[in-house]
Amino acid sequence: MRGKETIYIKDVYPEKAQYLSGDEIKIYVEAFNETEKNIDAVLEITIRALDEIIAEQSANIVLKAGCVTEHVFCFEQIESEWQGYGADVVMIAGGEGYHALSTAFDVVASWKYAPRYGFLSDFSIGDEQDPEDIRQMAKYHLNVIQFYDWMYRHDKLMPEEEYFIDPLSRKLSLKAIKEKIRLCHKYGMKALAYSAIYAGSKDFFDEHKDWALYDNAGNAHSLGGEWLFIMNIAPESPWVKHIINEYKDTLSRLDFDGIHMDTYGFPKKAYSLLGGRRKLENLDQQFRMFINKVREELEPVREDLGLSFNAVGNWSIETVAPSRQDIIYIEVWAPYENYIHLYELISRAKELGQKPVTLAAYLPAYLENTGIKPEHAENSLLLSSAVIFASGGYRILLGENNGVLADPYFVLYGKLRPGFERTVRNYYDFIVRYANLLYDPLLKDLSMTHANGINEEYRFENGAFSSFGEPDKIWTIIKEKPGYKIINLVNLTGIKSPRWNEAKENKPTEIKNIIVRALVEEEVEDVFVASPDINNGFPQKLEYEYENFTRGRALKFTIPNLHIWDMVYIRVVETDINTV
Repeated sequence: MRGKETIYIKDVYPEKAQYLSGDEIKIYVEAFNETEKNIDAVLEITIRALDEIIAEQSANIVLKAGCVTEHVFCFEQIESEWQGYGADVVMIAGGEGYHALSTAFDVVASWKYAPRYGFLSDFSIGDEQDPEDIRQMAKYHLNVIQFYDWMYRHDKLMPEEEYFIDPLSRKLSLKAIKEKIRLCHKYGMKALAYSAIYAGSKDFFDEHKDWALYDNAGNAHSLGGEWLFIMNIAPESPWVKHIINEYKDTLSRLDFDGIHMDTYGFPKKAYSLLGGRRKLENLDQQFRMFINKVREELEPVREDLGLSFNAVGNWSIETVAPSRQDIIYIEVWAPYENYIHLYELISRAKELGQKPVTLAAYLPAYLENTGIKPEHAENSLLLSSAVIFASGGYRILLGENNGVLADPYFVLYGKLRPGFERTVRNYYDFIVRYANLLYDPLLKDLSMTHANGINEEYRFENGAFSSFGEPDKIWTIIKEKPGYKIINLVNLTGIKSPRWNEAKENKPTEIKNIIVRALVEEEVEDVFVASPDINNGFPQKLEYEYENFTRGRALKFTIPNLHIWDMVYIRVVETDINTV
């Protein structure tokens, strides 16, 4: 809220997208004074891990008339293997008026604990002196950046000249690419170079036709007519050595932190012609070998190497998820069209690979000239993001210039409306602040076995509830880990279509006073609810009581409001189950 004077906190954000354990933490506060006089004020900041206060500071400042006044809070060396924090700032002026705003940050031993993907695709001459896009991306905590279509050619990645023409006739600047990599590192981000693992140009194909793959009619597999040809990635193929040497050359000449390996989802089987011998190749059997070979060859070249691989349409996930990549990356296409499919993709990939999962779930409503109202696209963005995040996944969606991925050709990105940026930042703040309740590998999913239907462990009232994302119901995603029971509620009330990538004409219908009864055998310490839609994601303590139930005592509490996404966490005392 704002006080009587027209003064307020304009922005709060960490200096970096992510901090390594032991780093100095800097939180920037921008306060705006719209009046015609200077005003004395006090800034107070509280750092919390969930609801526990970790650190506090205050500062006396003078808000200059008509200006933005910046203050930086510094915290020395927070040590953590992996922990998300909230940073809550209050500004007090005149002893009465005040305004509050929050941000979040995480401290990790390695970025691989929590990789939040973003994108860059603009590398023109005009981008050589433009640090603002990376700085803005850091405010969304995007700490792994895919440099999309940065290269000279798919089969020859590094350009020989400072300015060059890319495969789709864009004029790019090598100086801009180098500067973007430098800025990523400045703001605590890793930079991954995009590469299609088997794409060769027409000229390359003409010189190496026996390196390519062919269909059962004898035609070379290609993309866009004769634009790109699909090369053979079998271990014995010379193409494998060629493209890995391109990766080595790239990492030795540019300061990229790793490679994002792209595929096109086809062919799934094809014929090779090495040595004049026609052989049927199963690509899903070769992907893992290829990824692992890249890891083996590049680790000596780049310390802390980062690798991701695009499982287009979830194809070959059983093969690639357990491979030696750092991020399981799935580009989502039909028939994975419904909200429940997003949840299933994430759950299955985590089970197979035991590592973080990122979905490339594009929002075509953000394409230009669709005639779709901006607020309808925004509703789609928030709902699909809530589902992905509550399911324990990340998504590659945001990038330069407040960009939103609307198409697999990243260059065609849309943009967030200025008034909507803060709402989206609240969602990304939320997944950082509560990362340990959303992404901990120890989380066990109880959604289908403990609530709704015949299940009595969690019961809900004052709404229609579902365990699998049905339209016009509240979706309950329930998990637990040592010390915590977590209930995510994603509100699909009033949403008639289950399709995640459609524009939504309306927001979900707000639901009030949801009553929850939970059979919790452990001793309960506290119950909290938090939401990216309410009060900057600040945790609100809930009163609770016990009711007798046929199967024991049920914990009872009420969730005051549900807009799109609420998360309840119940802190319990862990006990030895064998103790009498």
